[in-house]
Amino acid sequence: MASPLFPWLITFLLLCLCAVLWWQWQTSQKKYHYLRSVLHHFPEPALVIRQGRFVDCNPIALNILGYVDNSAVVGKTPAELSPPYQPDGELSEQKANDLMQLLSEGQQQQRFEWTHVRADGSLFFAEVSLSYFSTDGQECMLVTWHDIGLRKIAQQHLEEELKLFSSGPVMVMSWLPSRGWPLRHVSDNVAAVLGYQKHEVFADTFHFFDLIYPEDQSRITAEVANYIASKTPHFEQSYRIRHKDGDYRWYYDFTRLVFDDKGELLHIRGYLFDQTHLKTLEQHLEQERQRLSNILWGTSVGTWEWHIPSGETRFNERWAEIIGYRLDELQPISINTWLHFTHPEDFAASESLLQAHFAGEVDCYEAEVRMRHREGHWVWVLDRGKVVSRDENGQPLWMAGTHTDISRRKQAEFALRSSDVRMRSLFEMLPDGVVLIDPETALPVQFNPAAHQQLGYSADDFALLPIPAYDAYEHPEQTTARFEHLLTEGYDDFETLHRKQDGSVITVHVTVQRVELEDQPHFLTIYRDITQRKETERLLALQREELARSNAELEQFAYVASHDLRQPLRMISSYVQLLEQSLAQHLNTDTQQMIFFVRDGALRMDQMLVSLLEYSRVGRKGSPLAVVDSREPLDEALHFLSPAIHEAQAHIDILGEWPQLHVSRDELTRLFQNLIGNAIKYRARDRTPHIVITVEAKDEEGWLFCVKDNGIGVAPNQFHRLFKVFQRLHTRNEYEGSGVGLAVCRKIVERHGGKIWIESAGEGCGSMFYFSLPKWQAQPEIAIDALVA
Repeated sequence: MASPLFPWLITFLLLCLCAVLWWQWQTSQKKYHYLRSVLHHFPEPALVIRQGRFVDCNPIALNILGYVDNSAVVGKTPAELSPPYQPDGELSEQKANDLMQLLSEGQQQQRFEWTHVRADGSLFFAEVSLSYFSTDGQECMLVTWHDIGLRKIAQQHLEEELKLFSSGPVMVMSWLPSRGWPLRHVSDNVAAVLGYQKHEVFADTFHFFDLIYPEDQSRITAEVANYIASKTPHFEQSYRIRHKDGDYRWYYDFTRLVFDDKGELLHIRGYLFDQTHLKTLEQHLEQERQRLSNILWGTSVGTWEWHIPSGETRFNERWAEIIGYRLDELQPISINTWLHFTHPEDFAASESLLQAHFAGEVDCYEAEVRMRHREGHWVWVLDRGKVVSRDENGQPLWMAGTHTDISRRKQAEFALRSSDVRMRSLFEMLPDGVVLIDPETALPVQFNPAAHQQLGYSADDFALLPIPAYDAYEHPEQTTARFEHLLTEGYDDFETLHRKQDGSVITVHVTVQRVELEDQPHFLTIYRDITQRKETERLLALQREELARSNAELEQFAYVASHDLRQPLRMISSYVQLLEQSLAQHLNTDTQQMIFFVRDGALRMDQMLVSLLEYSRVGRKGSPLAVVDSREPLDEALHFLSPAIHEAQAHIDILGEWPQLHVSRDELTRLFQNLIGNAIKYRARDRTPHIVITVEAKDEEGWLFCVKDNGIGVAPNQFHRLFKVFQRLHTRNEYEGSGVGLAVCRKIVERHGGKIWIESAGEGCGSMFYFSLPKWQAQPEIAIDALVA
């Protein structure tokens, strides 16, 4: 029989069970609300998955997905909020199930990239973190993500660019903004451009910065730092990079700085191409224009998009920078913005090219137009674009393109065009014949008027004349041999004879240089008519021979007059002395005086003959010309004059840096000896002789010497007589001498290519004898290489 307490016990146990269940429910609710609070205040988008479906999400996730409340998300699977396929080609449903299965099998966290679909059907890329947690005994998964759309777009663009440039001359590189500029991406043509394989540039020991030429590193570092600091989106640089073969080459680098939404620098992207040839061959600008524009195509130098029916346009910042503006200063932007800044004279040509592209006659639109800069001048722009979409009737809808500033190139073209005009005028005006000859035919390819005029032919007739037709000296076989020599050696210089149309012959000096034109050898030849010069040289040679013969006769006469005539004088003097001795007791005073005059006259004539002999020996009997320290002949002259210096108690000062000269040592000694000796001889009686000898550089060509004294001086009206033979300003009773010393000085100085003169304030004021001599320098061989371009 059941106890009466049993029903009460059952009731009590049921109440206890209900209390426990109520407490667990309250705890679960608190925990649930706490988890929801954490979820809804989580700073990133977050969702919760239970049993393969979303059970909750926070407002940030709803906002990104484009939904108003979570009822549009709760209950759906990840595949239902995703496109059918992920970017890697895998089914979204299968990939989501596999990832959740891996997490349920023990992996604590999964991190992967995922593509979601917003409410409006658009896609966005996210980096997803999938974590496992348990609540109330139920397994759940927390889904968080952050939007990587910008990064994915940049990566896709970079990959597309890498593919685009992988086989061309432009190399695309991406660097991280850290020490050494480590590479992040590089296009496949790195080996073709820099010589390095891709695995080499991604090695830990490889640093791109180390490849930059040392002298360029500081400049490039400073420029990049400034661009980063100013957040300049793109810029251009030119610097040298070491190729793998060890050579430094010039590279043009169009660089982009890629920033995130917060303005932090993510990476640096560069478009590099080798511009070594452009540095050295700027005259080929016109040939390089198309290649340069192709290289820059796609590098967004200045970009534009144009909706043709409405006129709507989109420009990037660089488009505005080219004309000196910021993009926001040009608002509102439309096709009228381009029309407003473009030169009116360029509209017609631009419109014609544009219509040709619309009609499919050319692949792309390309025009060079002038645009007005903010500062008022005109900027030349290469405007290049292409239709990217058409309507159902084939009419153009959207067109996209670039603007490239080509002002410098246009300036170079204008300068080159002006230079061509000047060079052509010079070519036509040259007095010498200039002919460009084809080695295969020996016919002139191009020539100036002087070439055919000096032979008397018309231009049309001369164009048909091969060289053997007018060369009167060489046989055709010799001309062929000379051509072979020129093709090998590249240069020749010779004289020959040319027969004119009237049959007369002229002497011609020929200078030939081999040149390459369109990869074919040609001979650039200069014909100079030297017939008159040859005749002049012949006459000068005859005159030199006549002059040499005359000088020899004069020297022989001077020698006879100064040497052979002395013997009769000595005989006269001797017999006068004998006569005086024999008749000494019978001679009266008048007779003795007459005998004295005869003897004295004979002595004076002998002295004059000796002086004349000395004068004639200048240039004949002295030492040969040689390089001489000019101080040594001066010291030697002072040594010879030391008795006279001592007797006169003369004071001599020597100043200046004494140079080396190309002179006759003996004659320079004689020159100093005569000038210093005169300064001592013609001293004033009331003062001690003071002689100052100086030298200084006169100019780039000569040295100026001076012998200055404080002697009796010379009246200015007597200067012209001083340097003539046998000219004296004083009587023999006052000062001894023959009147030849200064004439000898003049002959010595002039023989060495100099000049001599005197300066004096007058009698009693001293004198300054100046003479100049040319500077000595080794004469290099002179090579004249005549080349007319």
